[in-house]
Amino acid sequence: MRRAGWFVLAVIGALGTAWGQGRAPGGASESGPLVRDDARTFFPMVQEATFQSYIRPANPKRSEVRAVRPNRLRSGGRRTALRPRDRALFPGIEYNGSRPPDPHIAVGTDQIVQVTNSQIAVFDRAGQRLFLQTLGPSGFFRGVATRSFVFDPRVVYDAMAGRFYVVALEFDDAPEVSGLLVAASDGPDPLGGWSKWRIESRLWRDGRSFWFDYPSLGFSRDGVVVTGNLFPFAGGTPWARSIGFRKAALSGGGPLPFFFWTHERTPTVQASRALPGAGDTVFGAALSTTSALRLLAWAGFATGVPRLNEAEVVVPSFTLFTARVPTSDGATIDPVSDRLMDAAWGGGSLYATHTVQVSRTDPRASVRWYEFTLGSWPESGSPGLRQTGEVRADGNGHYCMPAIAVDSRASVSLVMTGSSRTTLPDLFATGRTASAPNGAMGTPTRIGSSLQRPIDASSRWGDYFSVVPDPVDTGVFWGTGQVTRADGDWSTVIVNWTLP
Repeated sequence: MRRAGWFVLAVIGALGTAWGQGRAPGGASESGPLVRDDARTFFPMVQEATFQSYIRPANPKRSEVRAVRPNRLRSGGRRTALRPRDRALFPGIEYNGSRPPDPHIAVGTDQIVQVTNSQIAVFDRAGQRLFLQTLGPSGFFRGVATRSFVFDPRVVYDAMAGRFYVVALEFDDAPEVSGLLVAASDGPDPLGGWSKWRIESRLWRDGRSFWFDYPSLGFSRDGVVVTGNLFPFAGGTPWARSIGFRKAALSGGGPLPFFFWTHERTPTVQASRALPGAGDTVFGAALSTTSALRLLAWAGFATGVPRLNEAEVVVPSFTLFTARVPTSDGATIDPVSDRLMDAAWGGGSLYATHTVQVSRTDPRASVRWYEFTLGSWPESGSPGLRQTGEVRADGNGHYCMPAIAVDSRASVSLVMTGSSRTTLPDLFATGRTASAPNGAMGTPTRIGSSLQRPIDASSRWGDYFSVVPDPVDTGVFWGTGQVTRADGDWSTVIVNWTLP
């Protein structure tokens, strides 16, 4: 870690630029038929499975982040003595034949739901596994999934509604198939009833067909938003789309109505999760240039047709990390560093994170994070940057693959991979409290250990990790990520910790 005495001041908040009165949806449609299901009807409820294929298609990249002249703003890099403490760890979903795992987590009042490629599991808070099924047509998404290849799952717990939401994608290239699978629990118990839908996501444009990839899942008091990238089955220019639902429609009364927007020049939008106290608007973010982020606000779910508002916010310039991260024994991993990785909303601020290069002369990977103040935007005014910081490893180390969360006290926590030419890729957590200096983050703590160099010849290290605040125990965060087991294949861990 390099110690830095400078940091971004709150006055940078004046640099946001908002456009117009919001963009109407490109259209509206509805899902296929509603399917009602109950987790208690699966037998056995814990069903082990092994898949015989790698996750495919290959991990496509669509970075459209424009390199611009660097500005003179500085990102914080100060390290405090704060460390996550009182940690508890238990095994998550284990290697099942799919690579990579793409682990994601949601924590409810009594249970934890974890999803990976291509399984879903429910644990109690002590780590006992209560439910394990595939995500495909004979598993959790039975009745709506049409293909056995189901990938890129996401799960969130909405404490305002007391419900879990799960999304995943299905794909085939012969014939061409792309579908978005959506599920909402009846209440806070994921072992009860669920409503499930399939949304057609094979889309045509300029005579070419496209498939949906790399979803994010965010929500507010009244709306739910899914975003994703669209890649051509064979040739063409990728683009992106966001899909919005009124939360009331997820109660399961019939086909699921939705609105959609096209994002032409915005790579990989991350919709944000929200804490209780959120308003109607779902917020999101994306990288725009090497000196700016684009913020998005889907507003109006409660009152009519939602509209998409966008604003550009200047940030300290960064260099995209485009290399692979080294591990011991000469291996490398792909940290998917061409995009924004995660976003979360809390207390009137939007938080976001991604991987950057330490500097133009230091090629190591580090984790950049931001806090944006939103004020009354998008109703009036513009958002701004309150603070930003970087988490840099000591010596020849790298940090990458970050996820971010904020709790009701405005404490922030990150999970990420740490690796170097002499160490294995381990899972780390760090955090800060609201009283920390601007741009400062605590000392990273190892929360999950790899046992062997990765066996995967493609060296894919997944698409994302996950961290969330505990909805009932203030100050506690839960995270999940990927490590390797003794044979070099992947394993996941579920960890909780406190920030004092």
